[in-house]
Amino acid sequence: MFSHCLFLVFLLASFLTPASSLPKTTPTLWLVSDSTCAYFNPRGSPIQGFGYFLPDYFTLNVVNRARSGRSTRSYINQGLWAELMGLIKPNDTVLIELGHNDA
Repeated sequence: MFSHCLFLVFLLASFLTPASSLPKTTPTLWLVSDSTCAYFNPRGSPIQGFGYFLPDYFTLNVVNRARSGRSTRSYINQGLWAELMGLIKPNDTVLIELGHNDA
């Protein structure tokens, strides 16, 4: 699992440019996931999902739409996927990492 995440990080890094050169129409990386990627209250939790840290390392728009405890089905049934479909624009990327809660 870690090696797959590391590969993804290096792959994303190869397409990134310095923040100062990003135009206002910079594509967005949308994160769709469960607790492994979600934000947690930094004051109340010593843990964070990996999505919390991505903006610190990458110079692109990163929007974390991860929600703790979600499965593929609940993400769709709760309207989160439909909401996202109304927000993405051409050249955006959606990174989906679900499955931990699907069993």
